[in-house]
Amino acid sequence: MKAKAFEIRDIGTLMPAVAIQLTPENEAERFLMRRAGWSLTDEPHHILLGRLDGGKFVYDEYEMQHNSTFFTSIPYIREHFDELESGQVICTEFIRGERETPKQSERETL
Repeated sequence: MKAKAFEIRDIGTLMPAVAIQLTPENEAERFLMRRAGWSLTDEPHHILLGRLDGGKFVYDEYEMQHNSTFFTSIPYIREHFDELESGQVICTEFIRGERETPKQSERETL
């Protein structure tokens, strides 16, 4: 399994988050994932996304359709996980086409 931290940005929102790509790296992880009901043949791999300050981890964006930030970021991270850098900004406004350029990291603008 691989984990990456992201700065998820939306309108007036900065959400420190962690995404875990559920790709088993050994037989023990394969067993545990199968035991939990995960399909090991799905491409792209499943992504669990959760806030770094605590709370629920989700993999199904439709479970979070009331939260446009999660609803937009989960499929984007799933589709681009391998090319995204840990610590990168995920600008949901840019993904939805509401901005011409992605937001900068707050660590660069403070």
